[in-house]
Amino acid sequence: MVTKPHDFGRCYGGCYGGRIHRTGRGPVPSDPATGETIGQAGRRFASARRDVPPRAGTVRKSYRQAFRGGESKAFLNGRFDTTTQPEPHRLPVPPSIMRTVRWSSCEGAPNKGNTELHLNQPKGDVKNIAFFMPSNQLRNPQMQAQNPFKSGYVSIIGEPNVGKSTLLNAMMGEKLAIVTPKPQTTRNRITGILTTDAYQIIFLDTPGVLTPKYRLHDQMVKAAYTAITDADLVLYMIDVGRLNSGIEKKILDELKKAAQPVILVINKIDLIPPPALLPVIANYQEKFPFLELIPISATTGNGVSQLRESIVKHIPEGPHYFPPDQLSDLPERFFISETIREKIFLRTSQEIPYASSVVVEEFKERPNGKIYINAMLYVERQSQKGILVGKGGKTIKRIGQLARTEIEQFLETTIFLDLRVSVKADWRRDGRKLRDMGYL
Repeated sequence: MVTKPHDFGRCYGGCYGGRIHRTGRGPVPSDPATGETIGQAGRRFASARRDVPPRAGTVRKSYRQAFRGGESKAFLNGRFDTTTQPEPHRLPVPPSIMRTVRWSSCEGAPNKGNTELHLNQPKGDVKNIAFFMPSNQLRNPQMQAQNPFKSGYVSIIGEPNVGKSTLLNAMMGEKLAIVTPKPQTTRNRITGILTTDAYQIIFLDTPGVLTPKYRLHDQMVKAAYTAITDADLVLYMIDVGRLNSGIEKKILDELKKAAQPVILVINKIDLIPPPALLPVIANYQEKFPFLELIPISATTGNGVSQLRESIVKHIPEGPHYFPPDQLSDLPERFFISETIREKIFLRTSQEIPYASSVVVEEFKERPNGKIYINAMLYVERQSQKGILVGKGGKTIKRIGQLARTEIEQFLETTIFLDLRVSVKADWRRDGRKLRDMGYL
């Protein structure tokens, strides 16, 4: 089940994990006294607080994506619950940086109630800042009455390799889900949070529905079907080049059983001539009472904006379930392991990608400022380990090079990536091993 967080007590101030978002060009501002940038200060602060809940590492937009209006804002990377933590987390911020902060998110918000702005001046050359505001006060109440805010959960389901993850990335304008030409790339349900001034859509990208062969496959199918009932709206996605499979009937039966509103998304229309699309639409209109049937190409972006408009039309009115700058509720470790696994899919073949799994075992900052990441790559047999390592370690080295480049862009800092390969016999069939690796 997807748990919707409480709609109060979120902290939109301070800095956590080295992420204070800003706008403008030029070098990152730093404290004249120490030369420490705000990112370094945040990472130092995060390293000193190891008691923070795991959710504090959720993925957020960079400052360029988060703020295009010319104002600088600071966000706490995590959630703050006033019922359990009466005192705000505060980060020492150099005064030179503090002067750049403008609380434009306060505009139109009431000055009473739970809205607080703390600007304390302790002894020394620093200021502490924290800003708390319920998400339902982020927009002007009069504007809310005229244009009600809409929010909802939208599940993307379908068979393997129909383009679900590509669609999620196209909708988000960000690479959240790994994408490869091989089927069964996605193994977990991936959340993508798209927020504008008018709506918030929480996308649920799911594993492809298939005929299970392993315990892992059972869990993947279960995750897909559970996402149907968890959603306010379902996008059933098909590949226009692969129609009327045996799996399709099972999916349609589940959709009928759930009785959820469904939009049919006909993907890869760039691969067929336009006249060939008409009989496909007519055929599916008879199969199921879809709200709409929308042809798109997730790769080229054709039809994606029309699909987004249709989604907004059908989701209900509701609050901000997540802070506006949050892209996913999954931790950074998950996306790092997925990036490494994507490179395994791209650099190996046959059974190796499907028998491989990645677990990030260590993630910490070293004294030299580099982030150290230790990831274990598991396979099922000793022969698979030899193939994954490669002659003279060439394969695993190349996987590490490709993954490191992308992870550094994702974390916006330099990293040291340590990859190791180990054998975990028949892990795809063993429930205990699947649980240890985070699949159950």
